[in-house]
Amino acid sequence: MSYVVLEMKKHHFQPILGAGVLDTGLADDHQELRQELVLTRLGLKPEFKREFSLFFSFGLSFSIISPLTGISGGFSAAWNNSGPAAAIYGWKLVSFFSMCIALSMAEIVSGLPSSGGPFFWSSWLGGKHGPLLSWITGWFNMLGQVALTAGIASCGMFLVACMVQLLLGVTMSQLQQLAVYLGILLIGGAANSFSPKVLTYFIAFGTFINIAGVIFLVLLLSAVAPWRESPKFVWATFFGKDMSPNHVPDDVYLWCQGVVMAAFVFTGYDSSSHISEETKGADSSAPYAICYSVAASAVVGYVLLLGMIFNVQDPWDLTSPEAAAGGYAAGQLIFDIFRNRFGPGLGSSSGSAAALGVFLLASIMCTIASLTANSRMIYAFARDGGLPFSPFFRRVSPRLHIPMRTLWLSVTCAFVLGLPLLKSTVAFIAVVSISSLGLTISYGIPIYFAYITLCTVNFSLPTTYPVTLQSFNYTPVAVGLVLLGGLISWFFPIFGARHWYTGPKLAFDQASRTKLQRLNNLKSKSRRFHATV
Repeated sequence: MSYVVLEMKKHHFQPILGAGVLDTGLADDHQELRQELVLTRLGLKPEFKREFSLFFSFGLSFSIISPLTGISGGFSAAWNNSGPAAAIYGWKLVSFFSMCIALSMAEIVSGLPSSGGPFFWSSWLGGKHGPLLSWITGWFNMLGQVALTAGIASCGMFLVACMVQLLLGVTMSQLQQLAVYLGILLIGGAANSFSPKVLTYFIAFGTFINIAGVIFLVLLLSAVAPWRESPKFVWATFFGKDMSPNHVPDDVYLWCQGVVMAAFVFTGYDSSSHISEETKGADSSAPYAICYSVAASAVVGYVLLLGMIFNVQDPWDLTSPEAAAGGYAAGQLIFDIFRNRFGPGLGSSSGSAAALGVFLLASIMCTIASLTANSRMIYAFARDGGLPFSPFFRRVSPRLHIPMRTLWLSVTCAFVLGLPLLKSTVAFIAVVSISSLGLTISYGIPIYFAYITLCTVNFSLPTTYPVTLQSFNYTPVAVGLVLLGGLISWFFPIFGARHWYTGPKLAFDQASRTKLQRLNNLKSKSRRFHATV
């Protein structure tokens, strides 16, 4: 019997059978009624149409993980912090631990398929401390989700800036970069403003580009590159502290900082849980989707890394600010390949920009998927009274059946959070760390996993030395403010959330009770029908 079963029985909640599926008593051919009964017994009022399939659920999480987006944005950090060793072995390590977390999350979501995801689980599994744990988890998950969207959109912004630099030799101004950043967020918001059926096409394309795009790029780079690095360079090369441009004083510390790239990629796979109220057979589809997305990303991302590192032309040129790509490692790697094959000129620049266009397309699709998950999670938190102005944000569009208000709230928050990205690369690393750390903590509260502690410490460490006000890693400050704010707002006298926030089970209203009675009647009719047959 699963952990979810034991915990929910311990706290006298509705019994769960097997891997955590509520015993509705309805046959599989009554799947839609069965899923509505699951939600109603969890205290939730069904407000969405179940338009999504297992493939969509997998595609959403896979498109958010998006190896193309994360590796293009984080490759510079990995290369500056021990090079191939951080990229290759950091990827393997993070893949393994991410799968462990995914398996734990999959077990829980099978019994608690709610748009709230981790904060909903914390409420049900936290016993008498459930409301407090749900409150803290919800704010960390929301912070991580918004920061993740900001990091993803900024990856697209950096790609556009690199393409302009290679094609025109022009460095984009901060205002121009801000316009691109906002444009990517608006594209993501607009794509999510259509009906769920239209959204399925965007997610399907995002899934396609993250698989076919990797295959295309690896074959292209391998075909164009005039020479390749040796296996020893790929699997046995470590750039020590003496070669680090960040002046990090310790080799172990240096390697840990390089793992930030892989950790940034493997975030957001809780997204399948956030659309579970819109997914057919969510109690089985969501768990499979979470695990499949992590496994697929581990394989696809490793293939991409090998394709890139084997074809590195000049290891010491990739992150140089004086190089053609201005220090953007993924862009410089591709440019070096085309230049060494075709020589300097427009052909090399245009070929490099076209290849970078695949990364850009993936980042746009990734932004769309991330905003899908954000809007559902924030909607669920507002539905349970966790946000200021919750009655306003808990509304679902009656025509499109999507949480339109929280969608554009997500766009606005991501835009504001991304503004410091224009100032420095350190700010980008900080936002990436905030997204990874915020989400990881929100995963860890309901599942108590040891890897969470490793990530928490690693993402809080300074990334460059000597440590100054400009190079300081403000991640622990931002995360600490969220934690402090959550605790103060919880324990505040009279108006504190502990006086009124009771967790997701507050959503069980009279309409839900009426629907539960109706579904129980249908269940009885179904049993009598099958008995006669």
